[in-house]
Amino acid sequence: MQLMNNEQKFGVIAKCFHWIVALGVFTMLLLGLIGGKLIIVHKSLGVTILLLMVLRLIWRWINPQPSYPSTISATEAKLARLIHRLLYVAVFLIILVGLSMSALGGHQTYFWGWINVTLPLPLNRQLASIGVYIHLALAWCIVGLLVLHIGAALHHHFIRKNNILRRMWFTD
Repeated sequence: MQLMNNEQKFGVIAKCFHWIVALGVFTMLLLGLIGGKLIIVHKSLGVTILLLMVLRLIWRWINPQPSYPSTISATEAKLARLIHRLLYVAVFLIILVGLSMSALGGHQTYFWGWINVTLPLPLNRQLASIGVYIHLALAWCIVGLLVLHIGAALHHHFIRKNNILRRMWFTD
């Protein structure tokens, strides 16, 4: 298995970032729905995903991105890039809003019970309650973007039969 990306497919490091973050985001969405005592795990996982996303972006910047197959139109490629960028922005925002909402509500965020990563914001329960709605709206935006992202990958794999999905999978 290749570590670095090449013109045709992603390397194992980019694939690991993709699938670990994907699993984390799905888990975060589920934990957000469940709530209750699992909110501690939800917050810690959010901080973990934030750190992974920063590392993922750095890796993406220093590593060439595979080209889209020639069967992908310029419009499709632009839409794919737009959805990817919106996913990045939405994931960063939902985590930052969650951390802000927690701090504004007077709640601590301990990273897996080790370190307090609570943002230094003054107590403001009104802003915290607005943050709840923003957090929820971002969660639904992420769900919508994931439906588009996964739907497009499956469409390319099963209908168009190109390598869009395979180049992010762990088989060679």
